[in-house]
Amino acid sequence: MPVYDGDNAGPGVTFDEMVEANFKFYDSISESGVKLLDIMRGKLQAPTRGGPVTSWIGGHADHTVVTANGVETRQVHRWPDVVGKLIQP
Repeated sequence: MPVYDGDNAGPGVTFDEMVEANFKFYDSISESGVKLLDIMRGKLQAPTRGGPVTSWIGGHADHTVVTANGVETRQVHRWPDVVGKLIQP
């Protein structure tokens, strides 16, 4: 069963896919997040309302921390995607 799979929410990730990708829950949240996004990036799908079959994960991934003192965002990964072109995982 996927961790999450819904209409236009991107592809779900199964436990077996996480094992195959050597996903570790004890990695940092940034590392874990990028690993999950990489798994999802490799799954091509079409939008529910039509459109090209492509990856839904691309561009870059940010890690944001919100505390009582403020907000900090840093880019933790960038994929070599080109604006205006379909994502090629």
